[in-house]
Amino acid sequence: MNYQTTLDSTTETLARAFPFSVDKFPLSGPDGLKTDYYGLFRSDGQQVGGSSVGGQYTPHTLDDVAALVESSRNMFPGDDNAEFTLRCGWRDGHCVTLSPSDDYRRDVFDGDSVFPRLVIKAGYDGNAFSASLGMYRDACRNLLMPKQVKGINARFRHTGSLRNNLESLNKTFRGLSGGWDAIVNHARKMEERKVEIADILTRVYGEPADGAGARAKTSHRQRTEAIVNRLFHERETLGRPSHARGFASGWEVFNAVQGYEQHDKRRKAGTGQFDRAMIAIDSKPVAAAERIILLHAAA
Repeated sequence: MNYQTTLDSTTETLARAFPFSVDKFPLSGPDGLKTDYYGLFRSDGQQVGGSSVGGQYTPHTLDDVAALVESSRNMFPGDDNAEFTLRCGWRDGHCVTLSPSDDYRRDVFDGDSVFPRLVIKAGYDGNAFSASLGMYRDACRNLLMPKQVKGINARFRHTGSLRNNLESLNKTFRGLSGGWDAIVNHARKMEERKVEIADILTRVYGEPADGAGARAKTSHRQRTEAIVNRLFHERETLGRPSHARGFASGWEVFNAVQGYEQHDKRRKAGTGQFDRAMIAIDSKPVAAAERIILLHAAA
C-alpha cells in the first residue's frame, strides 16, 4: 500500500503500515523441556521466519526502520517538509520503497521517464539491513534495480537502536546521493546499444536441450513471445521508431526481460504486485540481461 508522508510523520506512517511489533519468545522441547532457542512472533500472532534465534538476538523495532527512512532523505536534498511516498510490504521483515518528489524525474530519451526508488529491507534473518537505489519506469511500471552500477547500495548492521548511530547513517546516505545520476546515465548507455533481440534472449535463457519434450519447448516459445510482445507494445506506447527487423535498443530488451519477470512470469498463487516487484529485483535473468547488453552486445 502507498502512503504519502513527510519526515515529521514517518514514524506514524510506518505504524499504520505495520500495526504490530515483533517479539522474541522462548521455545520449549518435548514435555515443556527448556531450551536455549527462541522464536520470533508478530504481536498479531503470525510467526516470523522459519528458524529459531539465540538468546543474544535482539529483534529490530519499527523505530529502527523509521530511522533508516528518515536518514535516507539525505540522498534527495530539498525541503524537509516536502511530501514523499512510501510503499510498504511485509516479507518476513519490513520492506519499504521510498519515492521522492517528481523533481527527480529524468528522461532516458524524450518521453521515456524514470523516477528514483530506494528499497529498504530490514529482515529478521540475522543479515544486515540494506538500502538499494533503483528506478521506476513509468511506461511499463517496472521497478528496475541495476546490478552493474557502483555506489547505489549500502548495508547496515543492527547492533542496537539505529537512532544512536544517526551521524553514521546520514553520512552513508549522503555518500549514495550521486547514485541517481549514475543510474540515469546507465540507462542511457543501454539505450545507445543496438542489439539483436533473439541473441540476447538466447544468452539469457538458453535454448531447449536436445531431446527436450514438447512441454519444455512450448514453455520456451511462450516466454519468448511474451517478452517480444511486451517490447513491441512498449515501443508502440512510447511512439518510438523501429530498428531494423529483429533488433532493438538494449534499454528496450532489458525492460522487456525485466517486465516479463516482474509482471508476466508465473508465480505462486496469491503473489501480489509488491512481492512480484521484490522478487524481480533479485531475478537472475534480469541481471544477466543487463550484464550481457552492457558487456557483450555490439554498440
